[in-house]
Amino acid sequence: MSSVRTDSPTVIIIGDIAQDYTVEVDDQGSLDEKVKVVRSVRSLGGTAANSASQVVALGGQAVLISSVGDDPTGFWLLQKAEEAGIGVSSVSQKNGLSTTATIVLSASERTVYVDLGVAEDIEIDDWALLESADLVYVSYAPQLVEALISRGVGPRLIVGLEQWMASPAVLKACESCLLVVTNEAGANAFNISELPAVVVTRGAAGVELRNRGVMVDFIPATSVNTLDSTGAGDSFAGALCYSLAIGSNLAISLRFATTTAALSTLSRGAQAALPSLEQVTAKMAENGANEVAANLV
Repeated sequence: MSSVRTDSPTVIIIGDIAQDYTVEVDDQGSLDEKVKVVRSVRSLGGTAANSASQVVALGGQAVLISSVGDDPTGFWLLQKAEEAGIGVSSVSQKNGLSTTATIVLSASERTVYVDLGVAEDIEIDDWALLESADLVYVSYAPQLVEALISRGVGPRLIVGLEQWMASPAVLKACESCLLVVTNEAGANAFNISELPAVVVTRGAAGVELRNRGVMVDFIPATSVNTLDSTGAGDSFAGALCYSLAIGSNLAISLRFATTTAALSTLSRGAQAALPSLEQVTAKMAENGANEVAANLV
């Protein structure tokens, strides 16, 4: 393993920032289409913003490149992101509505309705900014992957892909990036046999590392008493970026990210339980990974 840094790494994260509107419903006694909401909360969210918040919670610096609308929600999102310690100078305000994710929790079921709004209109205005980053993570902005590769960012680029994002052109460009992170649905939806390094998250079933379609490593999920798994994949991505940015190798980083994601599920909401570096390393040591944990502090 290369020498782990003691200073704070900088991760630039490109993608969506959203208002998460979470409602918990009690539909047991409903006799018609009306369902009682027993709890609701509005919070900072979005795939990219969640990952950025996790980087910050671990002690890193996160700069977000994103878009918000010129509506009141957009101003609120910028304020909340700043309060979370995320750099927002490269978040532009566009004419339109900000992104909103409505998360409905019903017993053990979770449904997420996403109104993308201006999240589909993310641009990079300051390419020189990317030169200062130890690592660049792009999620929910697949239209920028080819440009990032063409500008030489590939060796420092992690691409988060979901099922709807993987066009043939994007997949071809991903052959030159450091790493691709996807979920099981994404891995099943497109051909990853040409990609040299793909991380497949499978929730409670663990995490796979695949090389040109062949599994070369498997990391079981960390056992915790999960309350809400919303945003766990984003927490995983943020922790993975942080660990790689400080110089940890991929094997250690995957175990670190898996533990981080598990701890993020201990409260309701995507960002309510984002763990600190100390909490993650303590959990890893508790599970017998003392040597790995020691390499991260």
